[in-house]
Amino acid sequence: MRGRLRIPWDDNTVIPSRKPGIGAIHWLAGFYEGQGNCNCYRDDIRVVINYSEPEVLQWCRDVFGGTLGSYGCTEPKQVNQWRINGARALGVMYTIYTLISKRKKNQFRQALAQAITNSTLSSHGISPEALKRLLTS
Repeated sequence: MRGRLRIPWDDNTVIPSRKPGIGAIHWLAGFYEGQGNCNCYRDDIRVVINYSEPEVLQWCRDVFGGTLGSYGCTEPKQVNQWRINGARALGVMYTIYTLISKRKKNQFRQALAQAITNSTLSSHGISPEALKRLLTS
């Protein structure tokens, strides 16, 4: 890829040391609604938010855990990214689920359906019955 600079991802996933308050959860739901997506990556759930300001994503990482990275050209076209995977991503999505739009709920349901097909969610202690209830709600 000519003209692109890749900045390495954090090697260590940050595990938050405190529980987010209700304000932080509502803020994240709105931020996710505008900038985020959920998908099935390598047979697991992944939540990704891309944003130009790294400080905002650092706050997400500090409060909700996950990793940071960036890609693209050098400033000002560089894109920063916060992402969480697996059980942590499921926890965040279950927490903000009632606060997000129908479109984002469907995106999450599709990622869950793919993960169910790939049989990876049972490793996170999620029963197939609980997932079926969520997918049909």
